[in-house]
Amino acid sequence: MERHASAAVLPRTPVLAALTAVALLLLSAVASAPAWAHDTLIGSSPEADEVLTSSPEEVRLEFSGDGLTTGESIPNIIWVTDAEGEHWEAETQVEGSSMWTELPESLPNGEYEVLYNAVYSDGHSEEAGFSFEVDDPQAEPSPAEDAQGQGTQPEETPAAEDPDAAETAEATAGEDQTAAEETAAAQPQADEQAAADGGSAPMWTAVLVGAGLLVLLAAVLIWMRRRGRSDN
Repeated sequence: MERHASAAVLPRTPVLAALTAVALLLLSAVASAPAWAHDTLIGSSPEADEVLTSSPEEVRLEFSGDGLTTGESIPNIIWVTDAEGEHWEAETQVEGSSMWTELPESLPNGEYEVLYNAVYSDGHSEEAGFSFEVDDPQAEPSPAEDAQGQGTQPEETPAAEDPDAAETAEATAGEDQTAAEETAAAQPQADEQAAADGGSAPMWTAVLVGAGLLVLLAAVLIWMRRRGRSDN
């Protein structure tokens, strides 16, 4: 009887060990699944929607991950524009997970938009942005603000009477509007792609596979116990 019991137990041990090892590996993958998410912006100076009482000297962005991908053809760049579309940024600098641009001169009071394109360490790129405002009580008001405070409208400059100049201005305005519409149309697609790439599908897949294997392991154990009883 003792020899028969030993022969019944030995074949079960490799199967049980293999199933247990697979289940542990899948559970470990589930625990590390959040690390599969894409890198992203984790901090900025100025912060999004921040109201500053003085002009900042630079705009700095901090990203998650092991560092941005750099190279001659890698478009890591920051733009800083005011309400009129005028650019205020200097050359973009990148070091590790940080990207920044100095502001060559003080920003007048007003709202500014920061747009950036970053290429992360995992190879995917992101184009996004945020805004901030400068409200320095010591700053001199701009001509438009001064005219508004006095209840008058700034004097308008008469339009040029040259037909060629008018036609050129109209064509330029049309090109700017087309470029703005293309950018607005492309942004939702980029956001949807980033959401799809950074989603939790791999995590849920690992969870379901791990749960299935655990159920299979339990079924095998029950079957082995019943077989052992019948053998005895």
